Amino acid sequence: MKSLRCFTVGLIVICLVVSCSPIEQFDAQTNNEISELISSPEHSVTELEITGVHLTYDYSGDAVYLVASVEAVHPMFTLDEVPSGYWAARSEYLESTSASLDLRVFRLETQKYLASLNDTHTGISTPLSDFFLECEFVSIDGDLHIISNGRITFDRVISIGTADIDLVKQQVDAYYPYVNDAARQNNYAIYCRQHEMIRLAGYEAEVLSISC
Repeated sequence: MKSLRCFTVGLIVICLVVSCSPIEQFDAQTNNEISELISSPEHSVTELEITGVHLTYDYSGDAVYLVASVEAVHPMFTLDEVPSGYWAARSEYLESTSASLDLRVFRLETQKYLASLNDTHTGISTPLSDFFLECEFVSIDGDLHIISNGRITFDRVISIGTADIDLVKQQVDAYYPYVNDAARQNNYAIYCRQHEMIRLAGYEAEVLSISC
């Protein structure tokens, strides 16, 4: 029971670290900017997500605080079960967040750092990460298929816009951890539709389209 209590407290503290940080205050400012852009006839939601809202802020203190808090409360550090790639990801995260960043870039850097824990219960999410293609995918042995009218089509997705689907899946693997192959296939079905993953994979087209 003692270890279970420590684990619970650890997760609660991590949640508090993310929610009590100055990030939340800046999120509100950014969300106001987003609301104004969405209401403008010159912008659509898709254009806003792909183009991005380029406001910068110094998040270096938030990054250091998050790393220190994770290492203080996450059970894997107490149990000496830290994944082999964690320390390299930690160094990369602290270096990449040492300069002023766009909020979206900081969120992605933070998500990538947390993914190095290989813990599917630890991550970060903001309204800026909620833009997805309006379609449904299913991943079968790494092949993505579109679900249409509740049925799986036989067509295999090979690209989204100018982004090759294999490159999109590589981004999903980097930013969203998985504990087994079933979880990995589920990640593909969900996050290969996420605009951020598509953009990181080399999205360049004006309008998103799916090629099968």
